[in-house]
Amino acid sequence: MTELEFGAFLQRVKKQSEDFQEEVHQQLAKYEGSAKSRVISLRESYARLAGLSLQQDELFRQAMQCVEQGIYRAAIVMAWAAFMDVLEQKLGEDGYAKVRAAKSGWSKLLTVEDLHEITRPLC
Repeated sequence: MTELEFGAFLQRVKKQSEDFQEEVHQQLAKYEGSAKSRVISLRESYARLAGLSLQQDELFRQAMQCVEQGIYRAAIVMAWAAFMDVLEQKLGEDGYAKVRAAKSGWSKLLTVEDLHEITRPLC
């Protein structure tokens, strides 16, 4: 076997190994006990997210890193913080007009800081 043939052989083996690993991860991602495969599934889900601010992106990335390390409580906290930031952004897209219409007592709601003040007793 020449050096060129050996290089081609190694490339084929590497490709087959990567294909096998991908197929195994797809199968194992269906089961809770498969932590590494579940992380790959999370990455695929994360790739579908779009339109995040830099802060939201960083919070979701940190949550994923926590999951990879098995620090699940911290992952939940980070993902929750990112979700709340996305929610605040969505609620404020129309200047909180829909929120004020739905909650008559929130007529002074104009900024995200106002939202924090209104919801503070709920925390």
